[in-house]
Amino acid sequence: MAGPSKGKPPLVKKEITPPEPVKPSRPKPEKTLSLDEATERLAALNLSGLTEEDRIAAVLEIRARLS
Repeated sequence: MAGPSKGKPPLVKKEITPPEPVKPSRPKPEKTLSLDEATERLAALNLSGLTEEDRIAAVLEIRARLS
């Protein structure tokens, strides 16, 4: 014969803390670059480490953002 059953322990409410906001990995630019400044920075990028497919994707992304 089984002994007396134990009741369930009372539920303890846990405080729910909201998640911390996600911080962007890159800081926002302080100013908008002129077309000449942006062109100089793009020309200085070394894209040789990318595959041909990734280079094309990067160029297409840059063109889309410029237009």
